[in-house]
Amino acid sequence: MNVKILKLTTGEEVVAEIVSETADTTVVKNTIAVVLAPSPDGQNIGFRFIPWGSVAEGDITIKNSSIIYSSDVKDELKNNYSSMFSGIVTPQKQLIV
Repeated sequence: MNVKILKLTTGEEVVAEIVSETADTTVVKNTIAVVLAPSPDGQNIGFRFIPWGSVAEGDITIKNSSIIYSSDVKDELKNNYSSMFSGIVTPQKQLIV
């Protein structure tokens, strides 16, 4: 699963599985937007995920001219993302003593 975060020219940051890439376009699926949100106690700011492109049917094609940057995501985020879309939960690494 090739999961990346994309920063778009609209200011949105989206996490998606990359289906394919060409010189002009990037095709994605299972896309979520990353938004800042206060914690339940209002003391901290954290990240939340909301559906992005959820009314589209099938894969979404994004023009590369609309992408400011793309990057791999941290393992923790990738594991959370995978559990949302594949149902597979990766256990956290633990030290065996």
